[in-house]
Formats: sequence, C-alpha cells, structure tokens
Amino acid sequence: MLDQVELSPPASLSRWPFIFGVMLLIVVGCWIIYIIFVLRKRTITAVNKPSPPVNMPALKIKYIELLNVLEKEFNEKKISARLSHQKISQIVRFFTFEASGVPTHVMTLSDLKETKLTKLTNVIGALYPPEFEQAIYTDDTLSMIAAAKGVIEQW
Repeated sequence: MLDQVELSPPASLSRWPFIFGVMLLIVVGCWIIYIIFVLRKRTITAVNKPSPPVNMPALKIKYIELLNVLEKEFNEKKISARLSHQKISQIVRFFTFEASGVPTHVMTLSDLKETKLTKLTNVIGALYPPEFEQAIYTDDTLSMIAAAKGVIEQW
C-alpha cells in the first residue's frame, strides 16, 4: 500500500500542446478581426439612373380602369370585401410606384408613414383593418375605391 501519492511536476509535460493552443487562439482571433473589419457590409453608393419619363395621363387611365373593373366585380359580388380591399391596396401602391419610383408596393404601413406620401398613407391606413378581417359587403368598400381613385386623379 502506498502511503504517499507522487505527483509529476508540470515541467515534465510536453510544451507542444500549449504552443499549439496559443497558436490556435491567435489564428482564431485574427480570423474574427478579419471578418469584422474586412468582410463587413460596406455602404455602397448607388448610381441613380435617370428614370424614363412617365406618361402620367396614360398611367392614371390604366389604374383608374383597374379600379373600375374591381368596383364592377365587387358590385356583382364576384369578390369579397376583404379581397377587394387587398386589391385596392395593391392597385394604389403599384400606381404610386410607377408614378414616383418610390417602392411603395413593398412597404409596410409604418414605412409609408415615414414618407411624404400622406394621401397614399391615409388610404392604405384605412384599408389595413378590413384587409385582415372577414368583412362583409359594405358601402365602405365603395368609398375606399372612390378614395383610391381620388389619390390617382390628384397625383
């Protein structure tokens, strides 16, 4: 039986694992610094290409006609009030996008509130609640179509 436990001094262990560990830490640290400072997103200044001139009267006629077709379908009860509100929103957003170049067709209501397009924001804001609930046939849909036509006509 052993009365004493004999421990090996640390100097008797090989130094290579320690050196390898330190080198590994240095390499990982350099890699992290490289990722943070070299590969980060840089601000890219886009070159604004002049947009082709928009034929505004033809554009207005196109989108008002789309609203007229939507109104006819709604009056014939081919589409629901909810779907008509969604289509009104799409039509007005795409008109604004084509007329101004502002990507309103992909903006949320809070994004629209940050723009200077107050009339569009008001119409879209009024459309939001009916778009997300099961609405029934109401005169509200017809007034929203009229409001959308007003935005297009006053552009």
